Amino acid sequence: MDTKVVAAAEQLLNSLFGERVVTDENFHGTALRIAKAYAEILDGEKDTEKQIETALSKNFPSSYDESISCTGHIAYSMCPHHLLPVKYKVSIVYMPAKNGYVVGASKLARLVDILSHRAVLQETLADDIIHALESYLCPRGIGLLLKGNHSCMQMRGVKTQGDFRVLKFTGCYKDIDRCRNEALFLFNNH
Repeated sequence: MDTKVVAAAEQLLNSLFGERVVTDENFHGTALRIAKAYAEILDGEKDTEKQIETALSKNFPSSYDESISCTGHIAYSMCPHHLLPVKYKVSIVYMPAKNGYVVGASKLARLVDILSHRAVLQETLADDIIHALESYLCPRGIGLLLKGNHSCMQMRGVKTQGDFRVLKFTGCYKDIDRCRNEALFLFNNH
């Protein structure tokens, strides 16, 4: 366990709760638990490229050239502005190149988990997912919908329970109406 994170958590707890950290048994061991929780929640921060390579390097040649999608995957992240949780519902569609490559069904969800386990803006997360898929699969196009429930917007500030959406298309999903409409249908019917 990173002793700097434990020490920082202890300092934060002392600053927020003062003497109560010592007198209230519920706080005993909290600094270590905070450090362990952040290490797990933010495990995408370390060796990100290696984790992506492990997830996506095993791809399979395929002549399939229609849409492949993963919809409704739940992932968690941290807002880099407040270090509060963000819960995402993620939907991805991609169209392999003719005689191109596909990945196993679980790999799309794994990629999202790797990239979301960071302190990252929702827009940056969308760009990073698209970039990784383009790099490893070279598909004809990608569609991505990220619906984010941001604790920083729900618990403080505006205190809204709404979600924040980022929608991004590349290739055929951006340029061809039929493909974009297919992606939107998949996204809206989940």
